[in-house]
Amino acid sequence: MSTNHKAFCCILLVVTLVLPSCNGNLPSTDHHKIKAIRDTIPFKLNEVNNIIIPAVINDIDTLDLMFHLAEGSISLISDMIDSLNSLKLNEESNTVKSWGGDATARYATNNTIKIGKLTKDSITIHETGLSGPITDGKFGPNYFGDKPVEINFDMQAVVVHDSLPSTLTSYTKYDLEEDNGMMFISGLLTINNEMIENKFLLHTGYGGRLLLDDEFANQYDLDKKLQTISVGELKDSYGNIIKTKTSILSAIRFRDHQFTQLPISFFAGSIGRQKMSVMGCDLIRRFNIIIDRKDKKLYLNPNTNFNLPFLQI
Repeated sequence: MSTNHKAFCCILLVVTLVLPSCNGNLPSTDHHKIKAIRDTIPFKLNEVNNIIIPAVINDIDTLDLMFHLAEGSISLISDMIDSLNSLKLNEESNTVKSWGGDATARYATNNTIKIGKLTKDSITIHETGLSGPITDGKFGPNYFGDKPVEINFDMQAVVVHDSLPSTLTSYTKYDLEEDNGMMFISGLLTINNEMIENKFLLHTGYGGRLLLDDEFANQYDLDKKLQTISVGELKDSYGNIIKTKTSILSAIRFRDHQFTQLPISFFAGSIGRQKMSVMGCDLIRRFNIIIDRKDKKLYLNPNTNFNLPFLQI
């Protein structure tokens, strides 16, 4: 399949990139017993198609959390942490790392969290500076252990399965590479008639399409080979800002699925901070997805969003 989309005019943009942070003592699903469940959890989308799911903290506070595929912990934005009586913050702060630099973040231990049917206790909640628009924080798929997780944009629901669904004939299966809890798939880019493979972090905290890593952008001289259509800024979870350029990529193919004239972003110059390429919400939302972390497979099926115009961000 292929799509054609118009390039948009040059504008200065500010986009929030909510990247994972490396907190110490992340809650591990290995230490929490996951009961057999099949749970359908409705979600809503914000203006940049972040997935928003309600959660109950300590049986008291109901919050809206972003379901962040690259997140390894549960975190809340600073303003929300300060407004909750059900959280008791530790006096000490952790130093956390993000792509924009180091930051100091508070945390609260021994909390109970309910998302869908699943309640987990003894959870550490970390502070984060930013999350997706109209969200109070974020959590990742490791909350559900190694159960297959379906993200169905047609239904607007996350479905946690007991086992992999038997009927997957309309889905394309991909190998899923996992590194430190983060999930990657490979894509084939067309740049000036040259086809180049790269791997992409599945990242529902980034509202754009593709963000290319520094090494790839510099190796293939994208700043000179691709015409810049806009210049913008990205913020990480702690407010660090880096300037980006957006250009038009001829095509990218993920096995059976191809996009043409795709707006992509990268950091101009050799800054050495963006060490992985990212596949963001504006591409992810075009598929219904099943993530099978246990067998390291990803299943994609184009949905009703597949041919929509790309967001002008």
